[in-house]
Amino acid sequence: MKYSYIFIFSLTLNLPSITFAYDSADQLHTLFTSPGTRLQLDYMRNSGAFNKQAQQNSDFIVLQPANVNMQGIVLRKKHKPVIFANGSNTLKSPIIDNEILIKSGNIKAQSLTIPLNVRQKSLKLMPGQQWSESEGKVSENFQVIPAKQNAVDVVEKMTSKLVN
Repeated sequence: MKYSYIFIFSLTLNLPSITFAYDSADQLHTLFTSPGTRLQLDYMRNSGAFNKQAQQNSDFIVLQPANVNMQGIVLRKKHKPVIFANGSNTLKSPIIDNEILIKSGNIKAQSLTIPLNVRQKSLKLMPGQQWSESEGKVSENFQVIPAKQNAVDVVEKMTSKLVN
C-alpha cells in the first residue's frame, strides 16, 4: 500500500515534464496568419462564403414554424371522433402533416377541447382556433365585427381590399 502511494506521487512529479515534451514550437507550426491571408479570410467572411459553405456541409435541417388550424370535429357513437385540422382529417391516422399527433381518445364531448402534440409540445385547441409556433399563442380563426358597424359595411370594405 505504501509503495502505491510513492508510485503515484512520482508520476505526478514527472507529469509536467512529460507534457512539456509534447508542446514544442515545431509542432504548433504557424500560430498566426500573415496579413495577406488575414485579408483574404476577412473578405470571405464578409462575403458570406463561410455561411454558404457551412450550410452546404451542415447536417442540420432548418424546420419551418408549425401552424395548426383546427377546423372541426365529428363525434361518432361507436367510433373515435374524426378531427379536421390543416385541411386533413384523422379518419385513417391520428398524425396530420407528419408533425401533429391528435389524441382523439381524450376528447371530452362537453368541452370539445382537442388534445394534441406538435413537436413534443402539448396543446389543447377547440374547433375554430389556430396555433402558431412562431407566435406561441392560440388565436381564433374568425374576425369579430364590432356591434356598431353594419355587417354589410364590413363586407364591402373587405371586398374592396381584395379588388384593389
